[in-house]
Amino acid sequence: CIYRQGSHVEKDYVQAYKWYAIASNNEAICDCLLDGKGLVAAKMTRQEIQQAESLAGKWLQRQDR
Repeated sequence: CIYRQGSHVEKDYVQAYKWYAIASNNEAICDCLLDGKGLVAAKMTRQEIQQAESLAGKWLQRQDR
């Protein structure tokens, strides 16, 4: 994930976790997504994880419209 590695963007673990959470919402997830999500979560506070989950939920709700 570009936000986890800081590839061409500033590192942002909240955004990285958000996109991992969105991707893992798909039934066809792979272990690499779960591994990446875990790596990011290990560097985050509980508050940051909650923020990322909230952002992911809002993004997913907008897609269902």
